[in-house]
Amino acid sequence: MKKVNNVFMYTLGALIVIGFFVALVYMSANNADGKYTNSIMDMVATIKMTLVLIVGYYWGSSKSSADKTEMLNKG
Repeated sequence: MKKVNNVFMYTLGALIVIGFFVALVYMSANNADGKYTNSIMDMVATIKMTLVLIVGYYWGSSKSSADKTEMLNKG
């Protein structure tokens, strides 16, 4: 069951990221009159915030805590 959850999690994550960048490219390409400027800036800020969360998870205390929990479950 865990493998199915991982596949679902990664598939959903990939779809969200792809959709986000498709929307960002569309808005950037159609921003000649400046109507999407604020939305584009919000999306760029969201990307930056997400990168901080990803780095914090994989190289911060959350990852070591998850590793410790996994070791305890195995053993």
